[in-house]
Amino acid sequence: MAKKIDAPEFYKIITKKCVEEAIEMLSTGKHDLKKSTKYDVLLANGDVLPPKEVMKHAALKMGYELKRGTVFGGKAVNNPLKKLGFKIVDKKGNPI
Repeated sequence: MAKKIDAPEFYKIITKKCVEEAIEMLSTGKHDLKKSTKYDVLLANGDVLPPKEVMKHAALKMGYELKRGTVFGGKAVNNPLKKLGFKIVDKKGNPI
């Protein structure tokens, strides 16, 4: 069973490897992902994934479950991904 953690606390311990593993898992197969409203994680092949979904699955890869009500969009979720080297784009494909 995954240990529950506040999203801001998880962002302090997240690793690039767990994000890459989450992206790989989400990129293969069919997943029922909640769509993002403003921003996406841009993948090397040009596909995009919702940042919150990437974070949620990265947390699961590390044995955590993000607590409800602690995951916010925009800079809160995008900045940790950007710090790890992932590209974030708006819905028009412009980098942020």
